[in-house]
Amino acid sequence: MQACQYDTVVRAIEYLRGHRSQCASLDAWAAAIGMRKNQLQQVLDTWVGGSFKGAAPLLFASRHSAVLPHYQESEREDSFDCCRSPAARSPSAVITSAENHAFDSGMNHGITATPFGDAVIGWTARGVCFLQFCLTDCRARLAELQALWPQAQHTRQDAEAAEWARKIFNPRADASSIQLLIHGTAFQRAVWAALLTTAPAQLLSYRQLAELAGRPNAQRAVGSAMAANKIAFLIPCHRVIRETGELSSYRWGKSRKWAMQIWEAAQVEQGTLCTLPWSG
Repeated sequence: MQACQYDTVVRAIEYLRGHRSQCASLDAWAAAIGMRKNQLQQVLDTWVGGSFKGAAPLLFASRHSAVLPHYQESEREDSFDCCRSPAARSPSAVITSAENHAFDSGMNHGITATPFGDAVIGWTARGVCFLQFCLTDCRARLAELQALWPQAQHTRQDAEAAEWARKIFNPRADASSIQLLIHGTAFQRAVWAALLTTAPAQLLSYRQLAELAGRPNAQRAVGSAMAANKIAFLIPCHRVIRETGELSSYRWGKSRKWAMQIWEAAQVEQGTLCTLPWSG
């Protein structure tokens, strides 16, 4: 787990976001945040679990500055009651209806480190139903989990949460075995299912996601559906950016959103994840 590197990574990313013109190389970037080049390189390599080299274009010649490539829609099932994503590293998903809000009496949860900071993970015998990052401490996330399932018997299991994190954030693990328990409106479930068809390091706009969900005129509503997502990273809202190429907002912070995109880009370059659907 590379979580111990995240504080340094996010500090570096936040500086780069505001001073891109002053950081045209890794040397300049490292010097600007008070580190040596080899120190920063080691932190970044450790964080991605290999070579950070593949993420450099996203940092210094950001594709965020250009209009998105045409999105290539993947084949997907029409029914959203139970769907499996064709994209590598995507979980399978059991999408429940909104009236099953109080499913399962036994709710396990735990606080664990991840490559993107501490998070609270919640799960039942049927799969993961909650993954949210802690912005300051984790008490607010724990309270939110309790409020979402007030009738469940909550059991804290940090060690098992760490095992879930190792599976979720291990790019070499088979994420297709991860079951997701999701509740929401029919439209929200359609948007989340559409996100599950995207590939790691793939970026798409709100318009493209609306089209993928079968609601091409519902771009604003798509944003609301993403804001209601309770399972961060696994339902990859972080892959959605503005049509202009700008990052757009993210519930857990723009720096964390960019960090996720950078991390996935590095994994794709290393060959530990699938390639971009529009790459040659």
